[in-house]
Amino acid sequence: MWWTRFFQRQRKQHDELAEQFRGFLSAHFPDVQVSVGPWEEDPSRPAISVTVPRFATLYPQQRFRWILGALPPGFLDKIQPPPIFFELAPGETPADVAWPDEERLSRITPDILRRLEDAGFFAALDNRMAPEADAGEKVGCKGEFQLSKLLLREAGIDENQFQDVFDVLMSNGASCDCEVLTKVAEQSLYKEHIWTAVNAATAAPPAEG
Repeated sequence: MWWTRFFQRQRKQHDELAEQFRGFLSAHFPDVQVSVGPWEEDPSRPAISVTVPRFATLYPQQRFRWILGALPPGFLDKIQPPPIFFELAPGETPADVAWPDEERLSRITPDILRRLEDAGFFAALDNRMAPEADAGEKVGCKGEFQLSKLLLREAGIDENQFQDVFDVLMSNGASCDCEVLTKVAEQSLYKEHIWTAVNAATAAPPAEG
């Protein structure tokens, strides 16, 4: 029957897609598990589940950025129809992954950003990361919120409030320590350094060949 051939062809395409993803992701996540199947809400679209132990310490909003960084540029654009992703830690199902309530998030954002500013969080983070800053050993970004969590504790912010804090930071575009400074903080030496370097690179004459 035609539908039997259709599902066989789809299964073959999904298996090939899973193998491609494993090949790209295993270089960054040796213990990655990838499965691909039809999405329940639209079976014509592939649902790609990526399970990585490392994701247990990352917020759901961060996980896709890590996947995207491990894929060749433009690779996702070639997959048609567009896939749906589920980024999971071992033992999780898509239903276990909690996403923030957008209305509540919009209500708490101004207060949380004001509290972070008043607590000196952004200044402390900038002082640890900006090359021009005076005090302390400089820390590089590791693609997560490792330093931010440390500084929040030092600022006296309870860990029970971390989820709200990072939901607000991530809703403003930050998925790691350096992006807190480049995308959320109103002013920072780190951000100035980044843009100075970008402008210098743009203005540099092409190398003679």
